[in-house]
Amino acid sequence: MTTKELADRLMRQTDPGDLSALTMRQGKEVADAISFALMEFSTLCPDHMTRTTASVTLPEPKTVTIGVTKGSTTVTDYTFASDEIGCTIKIDGLLNEVDTTATLMDEYHGETGTKTATLYYDAVNMANNRKIRRIANDPWVFDGYRCTHQLYRVPSDHAPLGTYHSTSQRWTSRASHWYDDWNIGEPRHYSIMETGNSSGSEQWFILKVGPSPESTTTLRFDLELESDFICWTQINHFPIDLPYSDQQILSVIMPFAEKRLLTSSLFDWTRPQAKAVAQQLEQNYSHARGILDQEAPDRGKPQTSRGTPWGW
Repeated sequence: MTTKELADRLMRQTDPGDLSALTMRQGKEVADAISFALMEFSTLCPDHMTRTTASVTLPEPKTVTIGVTKGSTTVTDYTFASDEIGCTIKIDGLLNEVDTTATLMDEYHGETGTKTATLYYDAVNMANNRKIRRIANDPWVFDGYRCTHQLYRVPSDHAPLGTYHSTSQRWTSRASHWYDDWNIGEPRHYSIMETGNSSGSEQWFILKVGPSPESTTTLRFDLELESDFICWTQINHFPIDLPYSDQQILSVIMPFAEKRLLTSSLFDWTRPQAKAVAQQLEQNYSHARGILDQEAPDRGKPQTSRGTPWGW
């Protein structure tokens, strides 16, 4: 079901009762009702109902020509692409990484000039995907090997985001140093960098693998997704598919959205028996909550020694 098809069904409770007759402000109210319904569903439902499988191909290493300045993180003569953020780069024999601002993460300590560098695609920039709550399981490499949640000398327990992995490896939103142990080969380990969460900016994750792939490598893993905000344009002009079954939408998400519309300016309180209709919508909402309460919860989810789920 698309956002427009869901909105058309919501219009039976509103005045005006047709999407084409809505003003921009009224259209935003419909979009907000759907957005908050999706958020409520995502919050209350078992994790498996918001889970999807992702497949990412990491290209083979690439040789680039790059201009660097001693003591600076700025680069010239090459522009890093969004899928190169977080990747390891070896410049004139010195290891560094691509920062989220498409510069170098650490200051370059070699001599100033134009250098030949090798870019290793050992990171997956999750900002290219839908908003992600967390990685739900350990990634599989295409050859069937399952990566473990660590990087080199990380303790055996699965350390959560933003912790120190060892005395020489710091993993935060601004620095991640494991250069002493860096090598290339088939990815066998991974860790997660949380970034973009300062100053109110959007938060996303970078999945880092090691060793850095020496050839084209495909990773497959499950993601638990956050719900996206729906805008009026995505309803009226460019409808998008909702990532849920029609049964879930009609039995749970639509009652959640109708409950939201009760407090908007769109609900038609002048219609006959409007109060009875409102009471029925409240009952539908309670019934929808009951449906989610009866869903089988996730069982046997792996946890760290700290009691948090794998992948956090």
